[in-house]
Amino acid sequence: MSRYEDWVKNNHYEFQMQVEQCAQYLFVEEHMEKMGFLPDSPQRKWVEERFKPDLEVYREAYEAWKNPQMRTRLHTADLRREEKKMKRTFRDLYTGFMKSTPLVGDCDLMTMRMPSRFRGPRRRAQVCRTGPATRADTSMLRIVRLHFGNREGDRVVRRKPDGQAHAEIRWAVSDKPLASLSALMNVAYSTTTPYVFFFDDSERGKSLTYALRWINTRGKKGNFGPIEWTIIP
Repeated sequence: MSRYEDWVKNNHYEFQMQVEQCAQYLFVEEHMEKMGFLPDSPQRKWVEERFKPDLEVYREAYEAWKNPQMRTRLHTADLRREEKKMKRTFRDLYTGFMKSTPLVGDCDLMTMRMPSRFRGPRRRAQVCRTGPATRADTSMLRIVRLHFGNREGDRVVRRKPDGQAHAEIRWAVSDKPLASLSALMNVAYSTTTPYVFFFDDSERGKSLTYALRWINTRGKKGNFGPIEWTIIP
């Protein structure tokens, strides 16, 4: 079986989370421009004229279906029809644009819950038992720069442990700091430090809670570091 055949989730709930995480990342203007989806480009036109409309119709069907007390066979049939269409659109976004665009990096793909192009070396890489050391820079309004790496004394150095490809970042914004990994519903990946969060004015003063772990060059995930938090400036 090809590694690309089963990357789209089959479960209704899992696919909804997958496509929503893609949309959350893709619809940020800074991400669009970084990946080459510039205004008036064919990529941007396709997103605006096909991906967004299909996503809106799928969202309506999912919202009508997700309440089990109100769910009917008609809701289930509608969801299956729109989900099938959305999966086709989701795959077309990956194969038609993301996979072939040089400006789209592996971290972009992984954050959008799509297969990466990364090929690790054949040598065995160790699984990292400790998570990255972190330091949050909140010196700019509505921006948090999350530095991560190895800790040397009081400093967080940029060097990754041997055999580690990138960091997985679990995070969430809430009124108070969170204490559970399961509450950190957002996921991002980064090969370089710092990872930069951008927020709205309405999120200032709230807590950004995060936890990180290393992923090695063979895709094996290490242990998470401690759950930490900072105030959004």
